[in-house]
Amino acid sequence: MAELRAGRARAGKRRLVDWFAARLGFELDAFQSEAIEHLVEGRSVLVAAPTGSGKTVVAKFAVHLALASSARAAYTSPLKALSNEKFRELCEELSAEEVGLLTGDVSIRPGARVLVMTTEVLRNMLYEGDPLVDELSHVILDEIHYLQDPERGSTWEEVILMLPERIRLVCLSATISNTAEFVSWLRRVRGEVECVLQTVRPVPLEVLYCYEDPRSDHTVLRRLWAKGSRSKPNPALVKALSDGRYRRNRYALTPHRLDVIRRLEEEGLTPAIYFLFSRKGCEQAAASAVRAGLPGVHRGVRAEIERTALEAVQGLTDPELEALRFGEFLDGLMRGVAAHHGGMVHQFKEVVEKLFARGLLKVVFATETLSLGIDMPARSVVLESFYKFDGHSQKLLTPAEFTQLSGRAGRRGKDEIGYAVVLHSPWLPLDHVVFTARSTRFRLDSSFNPGYNMVVNMIRKYPDREAAYEILGRSYAAFRSSRAGGSKGSTRGQALIERFEKYEAVLSKLGYLQGRWELGEKGMTLCGIYSVRDVAFVEWISSGAPEGLDLPLMAGVVSGFVSDDAGPERRGAAHFRRRSLGSHADNAERVVDSVRGIEADVFGRPVTALPDFAFAPLVMGWVRRKDPEALLGGLADPGDIIRHIRRVIDLARQAGESTGARRFLELASELDVGIVSSVVPHE
Repeated sequence: MAELRAGRARAGKRRLVDWFAARLGFELDAFQSEAIEHLVEGRSVLVAAPTGSGKTVVAKFAVHLALASSARAAYTSPLKALSNEKFRELCEELSAEEVGLLTGDVSIRPGARVLVMTTEVLRNMLYEGDPLVDELSHVILDEIHYLQDPERGSTWEEVILMLPERIRLVCLSATISNTAEFVSWLRRVRGEVECVLQTVRPVPLEVLYCYEDPRSDHTVLRRLWAKGSRSKPNPALVKALSDGRYRRNRYALTPHRLDVIRRLEEEGLTPAIYFLFSRKGCEQAAASAVRAGLPGVHRGVRAEIERTALEAVQGLTDPELEALRFGEFLDGLMRGVAAHHGGMVHQFKEVVEKLFARGLLKVVFATETLSLGIDMPARSVVLESFYKFDGHSQKLLTPAEFTQLSGRAGRRGKDEIGYAVVLHSPWLPLDHVVFTARSTRFRLDSSFNPGYNMVVNMIRKYPDREAAYEILGRSYAAFRSSRAGGSKGSTRGQALIERFEKYEAVLSKLGYLQGRWELGEKGMTLCGIYSVRDVAFVEWISSGAPEGLDLPLMAGVVSGFVSDDAGPERRGAAHFRRRSLGSHADNAERVVDSVRGIEADVFGRPVTALPDFAFAPLVMGWVRRKDPEALLGGLADPGDIIRHIRRVIDLARQAGESTGARRFLELASELDVGIVSSVVPHE
C-alpha cells in the first residue's frame, strides 16, 4: 500500500490518469475516459450509463484524484448494504487505514481520507456544519436516480443544494431520458457540470420469449423481436401464440419453472438470475430445484463452494447458524442453487454473490433488490412475471424496471450477448411485453418535499426565512415546474413554501420554536433525529415517558417509532402490546395521537403514522436473552429482523447524542451484540 500511495503522489493530474489506467488492467472505455478528463479539468460530472457498464471506474478515479491532492473524498450510496459493500471494495483497492464507513448505526475510522456513507449521513453533516466537509474535494453520489424515491429522494437534493460549490460532484445514474433537463438544473445550482451519456450496453441484449409447446411438450425459446427490428414482434412467435387450439386452456402455453431451468442449461444460458417478486417464492423455488436435482454442479467445485460459504459465516456461532438453517442453505449452494433477497442475513447474500460471480452457481432465484447496485452479472436473466406487488397493489413492471432487471444479463469479457427471458403468461398481451422491452430509459422526476427535520435544520442553518425559501426555490422540483411553464413553476415553488410553513406551524403549536425564526430546546433536539416519526419521537422523549423504563421496555417502545408499514405479519402485535408493553405502548400512542390531531388541523389530515409494535417482542427478547433461536425462529425473515434492530440502534444513538441521555446510548450498546452486530463491517 505504501507503493500505491507513492505512485499516486508522484503523478501530476495528467500522469495520474495514465497511472490509474495502468492499474486497472483493461483499457478505459470512451465514456470513462471522457468523464475522467472532465474531472482532471476540475469539473463535476453526471455519468448516465446502463447497468454493468463500469460507471464506478469514474468514481474510483475521483477518489484517487482527491487523495493525490491531499484532500478527502466521500462516496455516498442510497442503501446501508451498498455502503457496506463499497467499503469492503475500497478497503481492498486502497488500504484499510485510508477508508472509513459512516452509516448512522456504524462508525469505522471517521477520520479516514475516504469516507463511504449513506446519503443521509452526508446530509446530516451539512446541516450540522461538520468541519469534515471543509476537507472534501470530491463527493460521489452513487445511484443518483434515487432522487425520485418518494420517501428518501429529498435527501439527494438537499445534499446537492447545500454542498459548497467548490466541491466536485461525481453523479452516477442509470440512463434517463431527460438527461439534458437534469444537467441544466445541476449547472444552475452547482456551476460547471458536464454530462457523459452512454446509451450502448457493454454486452448487447437479446430478449427471448419462453413458452410451452403442448404438441411436442417442449419448452421453446424464441426471439421477441422480428429480425432486424427493435419494435416489431417476431412473426413466428406471434403465429405460435395465436394458435386457436389453445384458447380453451389459458395455461397450455405457460412453461413450468423447472422446465425453463432445464432449457437454459441445454442452451448454455446459465448462470442465470431468475427474478421472482416474492421472497417466499424465491425460497420455495430454490428448494424445489434442489429436490429435482437441478441444475447440479461438478464435484470438483463443491469443495470451493463449501470453503467460501464457511469463510463467510465464520463470525457466527453454531446456535446462530442453526437458527438461520445454514445446513439447508449450504445444501442448495452445493447443488448450484440459491435464493437472494432482502430478508436474508448479509453473510448469506454475500456468499451467494461471491459464488455466482465466480460461476460456481447455476441459478439464483432473486427479488428485484439484486438489481440495485450489486455487481452480479449473469449469462441470462429470467422474468417469470411482469406483475409485482408495490406494497399496496399488483402493478405491471415499468420500462425502467425492466431495464434495471435486464441490465444484469451479459457478463463483460465473457459473453458476446446477454439474454433476458420473458415467460409466457395468459394475462399479459405480447404487445405489452414488446412495448416494455423496447423502452430503455425513464424520466427522472423530483420527490423533494419538506418535513419536520428539514424545517428545524433550515431554521438552525439559515439566518432568515428568505434564505430557506431560496433553497426551496432552487430545488429540482421547482426547476422542472418552471421549465414546464412560468405559472406552473411558480405554483410548484409556492406549494413547497406552503408545505414548509405548515410543518413550521405544527412545530410552533408543539413548542419547538422561540419567536418566528429561532429554535427552542425541543427544536434543537429534533435537529438530530432522523426518523419517519421524528417529531412524535421527540414528543415522547420530552413527555418524560422513557424515565424509569428498564432497557427491554425502552427497546420495545423505540421499536414502535422506527417500524414502517412494510413489517411482518402483525396479527399478534396488539395482544403482545397489551400484555407486555401495556400502558407504555398506550402512552406512546397517545403522544402520537396528539401530534396527529394538530396535523389534522393544519394539513387537513394526519401525516405522522401511529407507532407499530410488530417487532417489539423480538427486540425486547433480544435485550433480555440474546437468544438467536428466539430472535430468528419466528415468521419474519432474519434479514428484516436484524435490519429493524439496527434501525432501533441508530435511533437510540441519535436520541442519546441529541439529548445527552445515557440510557439511550446504553440501549444501543445492549442491542448491538451477537448476530445483530455481525452483519456490519468491523475495524
